[in-house]
Order: sequence, then structure tokens, then C-alpha cells
Amino acid sequence: MQRGRDQADYVQKVRGDSQRLSESLLHENERLRTRLAAVDSEKLRLEDAVGRLREELATSEQRHASLERRLQEAEVDTQRFSQDYLEVEQQNQNLANLYVASYRLHGTVDRGELMRAIQEIASNLVGSEEMAVFELSEDARVLSLATSLGVDPARYRELPADRGLIGQALRSGDVYVADASSASRAEGEENLSACIPLVVGNRPLGVIAIFRLLSHKPQIEDVDRELFELLAAQASVALYCTRLHALHGAEILGG
Repeated sequence: MQRGRDQADYVQKVRGDSQRLSESLLHENERLRTRLAAVDSEKLRLEDAVGRLREELATSEQRHASLERRLQEAEVDTQRFSQDYLEVEQQNQNLANLYVASYRLHGTVDRGELMRAIQEIASNLVGSEEMAVFELSEDARVLSLATSLGVDPARYRELPADRGLIGQALRSGDVYVADASSASRAEGEENLSACIPLVVGNRPLGVIAIFRLLSHKPQIEDVDRELFELLAAQASVALYCTRLHALHGAEILGG
């Protein structure tokens, strides 16, 4: 009978232990479920944070790219503005040169001073130290050397008015700029760069011939063409005025 009670106690003890173990397992399972739920929540929070960070990164990269584009555009604008400024400065310098040239041409009625002014314009503004000014004879057949710079005066003392590029510029009345495709050149025109006819109304007076350019100036530029046009108009009038002044001065002295 004692043995029966011992077996009953043992069974009761095993049941108690099993119940406690079950309760412990249930409690541990609940605790793990709670922790798993917390982990899942933290995972979702982290995923949401990563998503926001990725969006912020993408936005930041877009802003960076936009700033890069704006910076490049600003650099282009700066370069354009600098180029425009340099062009304006060059235009101002060109206008100043044209004004100085016009002032020099009309600043005297003395023929010698006028010739020196033309020489200085050719040297300082055009960039040539080889030039000559020719005046047309009364019979319009000969171009006589009035002044020269850097060329042999004996070689250019007289030229036929109906030949070569110099004669062509005189006959046409147009500024002539020589190039590699220019028509056949007369003797003495091998290094000719430009011819500026001197004409008042329909009356030809002569020609300014620009020969070899300085070594640092490879070719005639647009501003030179503007200067040639100014010389064609202003030097013609200035030369005509010096002739009138000389003529009236002689008449006054004779009277």
C-alpha cells in the first residue's frame, strides 16, 4: 500500500513538473513572440528609415547634378560675358583709333603734315611700315609718288595710272585688299597688301598703297577694312582741302 502511495506521489510530481514546464515553455514562447514582434517592428522602422535615406540621397544627388549644371551654365555665361566684354573693349579701341585717324587727317591743311599723318596711320593702326601715297597727274595718265615709308622712292617715283592693282583701285574707286587669288600684279606690286583710292566726288586724286605688313600681323583684318574705308573718304577730302588751301594761299599772296 505504501508503494501505491509512492507511485501516486511520483505521478503527481511528474504531472506538476510537466505542468510547470509547459507553463514555462508557454511563457518563454510568449516572450519570444513579443521579442519577434519588436524585432519585426524595428525591421520595419529601419526599412522605412533606409527608404527615407535613399530618397534623401536621390534628392541630394539630383540637387548636386542641378548645381553642377547651373555651375557649368554660369561658367559658360561668364566666358560669354568675358568674350563680350573683350569684344566691346576691342570695338571701343577700334572706334578710338578711327577717331584719332579722322582727327589727324583733318587736323591740318598743310600737305606735309597730312602726308605724315597718313604714314603714322599706316604704321601704328594698320601695322605696315611699307607704304606709299600717289597723286594723279592732271592728264590722269601717271601716278606720282607724293610720300613713302619703307620702300625705294626711285622704284615708285611714277606709275602708269591704267595698270596693275594700284591702277585698278584708282579706276574702280573701291578699296582693294590683295590676296593669293588677286589678278596678275604689275612690277613693284609683289608685296602689295591693300590699295585705298582717294576720290572726291567723281574726281580721282590718287591712291594710298599699303605694302608688306609687320611680322606680327599675318593678314588684313576687319578693323583694317573699316580704317581703309575711313582713309578712302577722309584722306581724300583732307588732300583736296590741302590743295585748295595751297591754291588760295598762292592767290592771296599773289593778290
